[in-house]
Amino acid sequence: MLQFATEDELESWLRARDVDLSHWGRGAAKTVADLWAEIRKGESVMQEEPPLRSVQAVRVVVRRGDTILIEARQAFDGGRRRERNRPPSEKMHPGESYEDAAMRCLREELGVDERDVQLHEESYRRKVWEGNPASYPGLSTRYIFHILEAAVQGLPPVDFCTTEQETGPGEPIGIHYWEWRKS
Repeated sequence: MLQFATEDELESWLRARDVDLSHWGRGAAKTVADLWAEIRKGESVMQEEPPLRSVQAVRVVVRRGDTILIEARQAFDGGRRRERNRPPSEKMHPGESYEDAAMRCLREELGVDERDVQLHEESYRRKVWEGNPASYPGLSTRYIFHILEAAVQGLPPVDFCTTEQETGPGEPIGIHYWEWRKS
């Protein structure tokens, strides 16, 4: 696990490994500052050779009848939008269980109270994905997804929006757009 003293040190490290930063901060891509914030919070870990970002994340499948809740897109504070088309998801913090991360995800992104959530532990599965995500073009990433289903009371029966409940550096999302889609 690599440590970086500053954002500039991280940027220099990326450039020295021929990571093209010219597309970062445009469209769906995040900035070096966003990656720096993820690393500082322990949500992303960098590997030296080959350069690799590693992330543990939770994905929560919320079902209602024959539909599931999908985050269709996000609107960032600066006005930029990003298509998502996935269930509620959240990067895990160091030492955080997937159950705690799932509850934090639902609280922060949907604004629900934990008393309104029932996690279905028996549905848990783990999936690994490696590739080059739109978030950081040119930087290979390994995601370890912890996926489980949950029942959530009190959600609107139609498509809706929520405002990010807890924001900070590296979390510039202002609005989440949710849709119920056939599963």
